[in-house]
Amino acid sequence: LEDGGGGGTVEGTGARVAAVERTTIDARGATGGGTVRLGGEYKGGGDLRRAARTRMSADSTIAADAVETGDGGEVILWADQDTAFAGAISARGGAQGGDGGFVETSGAQHLRATGTVDASAPAGAAGKWLLDPTDVTIVDVDTADADLVQAGTLWSPAGALATSEITDDTILASINLGTDVEIETTSAGGGNGDITLATDIIANVGGDGEATLTLTADRDILMTGGDEISDNSGLLNLT
Repeated sequence: LEDGGGGGTVEGTGARVAAVERTTIDARGATGGGTVRLGGEYKGGGDLRRAARTRMSADSTIAADAVETGDGGEVILWADQDTAFAGAISARGGAQGGDGGFVETSGAQHLRATGTVDASAPAGAAGKWLLDPTDVTIVDVDTADADLVQAGTLWSPAGALATSEITDDTILASINLGTDVEIETTSAGGGNGDITLATDIIANVGGDGEATLTLTADRDILMTGGDEISDNSGLLNLT
């Protein structure tokens, strides 16, 4: 920030990668956001070593914002097995111009997402948050499983993920800030690639803002307990 340039690059690799106990990663830049990759690259591709399990706790933050001008940066949380994301990630576009960045929180087999993502742009186009597990259920925050990103159970059997869940509050917090959200499933690791909606999604996109929710299932999109996707303010596009 001091030299007025773009944000830097942070990469965390290993068999298991965790940002926990108030971890703060700052890759902001005055003229463009930086790049943060923990556990792998986009959808597990590229040359960066991939983690089997990746964790981010609720008290940890990652920022890859463009502060003044320019586009927000890129933040990737990846694991070949399971990812638990409960923190706060931002990749905002510049206050004076620039588009929002790109955030991915994915586990090739299982994903638990209870954190928040802000890839909005006050003077540009919205950025995107991609969640890319195998099968996943969107649940009411009050019925979600307890956060497993605690030091005592970080890598123990008690902290392993056997299912994938994304809470409604998690999705809505990002949409309401003006961040596009895409949930995409693949039939891998014995899963079918289903998206199950078990709660309502009722957005309140701020002001006259606009955001898009995209559900892309390898097999089925099931509405088993949620019968409404709507918006009370702003504009919510649904794909």
